[in-house]
Formats: sequence, C-alpha cells, structure tokens
Amino acid sequence: MFRPDTTARAARGVALALLLVPAAAHAQLGKLIKKAAQSAAQGAAQGAAQGAAQNAVGGSAPRSGREESVVAITAQNIDALLAALAPSARAASDYQTARTRFDAANEKFEAHRKCRDGVKKELQKTMVAPPQASIAASQAYGEKLGPLMERMAAAQQAGNHEKARAIMDTIGVAGEQLENEMMPALKTCGAYVMSPPAPPTAPGLAPPKVPAGMTATQFGRLRERVAAWLLTDGAYKVSADEQSALDARKQDLAALTPLFRGNVLLWSSWGDLQ
Repeated sequence: MFRPDTTARAARGVALALLLVPAAAHAQLGKLIKKAAQSAAQGAAQGAAQGAAQNAVGGSAPRSGREESVVAITAQNIDALLAALAPSARAASDYQTARTRFDAANEKFEAHRKCRDGVKKELQKTMVAPPQASIAASQAYGEKLGPLMERMAAAQQAGNHEKARAIMDTIGVAGEQLENEMMPALKTCGAYVMSPPAPPTAPGLAPPKVPAGMTATQFGRLRERVAAWLLTDGAYKVSADEQSALDARKQDLAALTPLFRGNVLLWSSWGDLQ
C-alpha cells in the first residue's frame, strides 16, 4: 500500500480498504445504565408491593409481568449467562484480537508513509534536476513495474489477496530503494514497512440461546444488569447477595466487559433474543 509521488515515476500504489471499528457506546452508556437501574428499581418496588398484597390475601395475588421479568443475579444464573454467551464471546474476542493487530500494523504503515510524504514535500521546495544515473535507474524501475502490476492485478482477480499483497510489497520495496537513492533524506523514515493484511470482518454473531427456565425477557434483564455492573466497575447497585455472587465470578465475567463496552456483544436491548 503506497501512494504515487508527484514526479514522473509510474504510480505504484494500491488503496487498502479499511473497516470502521465498531463505535463504542460511551455517549449512550450513562443513559443505558440508568435505564437498567430504573427498570430494576421499578421491578423491585412493584415486587415488594405484590409481596405485601400476597401476604394480605393469603398469597393469592397474581405477580406482575415486570416482577416476573427480573431474576436474581445468583451463582447459578451467572453460570447460565456465561454458558449462553460463550460462543458469541469467543467469536467477538477473536475479532477484537484480529482488529487490534490490524490497527497496530496499519498505524505503523501509515506513520511510515506520512513520514516519507513529509520529507518529499520539503525536498520538492529545493529539488534540483536528478543526476543521469538516477534517471536511468528510474527508467529501469518503470520497465519492471508494468509486469509486476499485471501479476498483482491477476492475483487480485483470482482472489489470491495474499499473493497480491506480496507483489505489492515487492513493488514498494523496490520503489523506496530507488527514492532513497534519489532523495537520501528519506532514509530517516526507516526501512520499508510491509502493508498490513486485509482488515478483519466483524463476525455475524448468532443470538444467544436463552437458558432453560428463563424467558427471553428474564435473560435480557439479567444480561443487562450484569453488563451495567461490569461497565461501571461495580458501581451499579445490586443487592448484597447479588454483589457477593458477582464478586465471586468477577474474573470469569471480566472478559465480557470490553465486548459489552464496544457493543460487540449486545446488552442494552433484547431484540436478539428468541
């Protein structure tokens, strides 16, 4: 991946398509956590009222839908949550690891390119006619460039992107060597940086399977409340018993935090649940 300069040398760049990192939900996080807290609080308040009504009439009062939608955060329910999210969590984690590697490689590549572009821009202000040897070397490079570009295009059309990238790097190394001879100041930018691989594709995550004994709404609220606790580093209010259960499994749950924070795993809505 490289860009043509403004001299008469042949263009030798191929643009690299970049994926946008799934946007983190930082701006909405406060609202979402507040919603979870309000839902849980309202459910608890209504539950207390229903309990009093049951006691008053001998336990015959029906339970409200909202009360039934909230399940306690217990060790057993945390196990069920982790098991249900495990397949999606693995796929999401693998994607984030690949994305992190790509971003690091691309950042290094772009820094090298920008350095060379900056040096060239400064040199162009005072550039004199290149010596005859450099002109001859440039012409020789141009003659080699055509066949290499054809091979790269053929590899791309055949779907062999790794081969195409390797040929592109071959072109890039040769091109930078030529430029370094003509403009030695470019050597300050360091050795050629290989173009990064294609960016990873975000996985299409299958909806988690709602654990037996829970409705989709119950599981959705459980996931939402656990996520809120994780995203606030334990500041989200839960009962004393729930706090103990969460503290005991905090290490197991920690892997979900960046996935919830990046919205790689859903948590604030239940539309994905069956």
